[in-house]
Amino acid sequence: MNLKGRTKNILCFMVVMAAAVSLTGCASGAKKGMDAEESAEVAEMIDLVYYEYSAGTNMMAGDCNYETLRQDTDGRWVIISFKRDGVSEPTVVTTYAVEKDDLIRFDAFLKERNIVSLEDREDSGAFMTDYNPWSYSIRIKDPETGGTSVHTLEEYRLYSQDDIATINEMNQLFAEIHGKVLSTETKER
Repeated sequence: MNLKGRTKNILCFMVVMAAAVSLTGCASGAKKGMDAEESAEVAEMIDLVYYEYSAGTNMMAGDCNYETLRQDTDGRWVIISFKRDGVSEPTVVTTYAVEKDDLIRFDAFLKERNIVSLEDREDSGAFMTDYNPWSYSIRIKDPETGGTSVHTLEEYRLYSQDDIATINEMNQLFAEIHGKVLSTETKER
């Protein structure tokens, strides 16, 4: 498959996954999430500091589709979703609860599949105007330095079929950890 075809397949996949994330989050109202105390305990057990996903969007239209998994200002692990369908549309900010076991499973997956190694893939040289490519930013604890390190996966890389399968699996797992909607806020432009 040529680079253009591979890029097109990845773009199609990302659109499907964005829809799945949205639908899964809405359907998972039973997952109430952790309080600040339990969140602090889990933060000590895992290496993940935050996980951010930005879907590929139309820059000229002003679309926005961004989600972040992190501790909020109250210390609870949550997923915060920002979605806007155009430059003149409002941004809908939805906060989802995250369950302890789900977060531990997600952290373990990131480690077991060595997700951060995907950032080392060669640049594809692909480029598309008026398009904001998908990306992931993952901050993890670095046991060697005692600090943290940030790793970035970007759309315009040469990913193998195995890499793409791993990214698909990560997207599915992330979609599954969206718990109960804790709040929804609409921010007008």
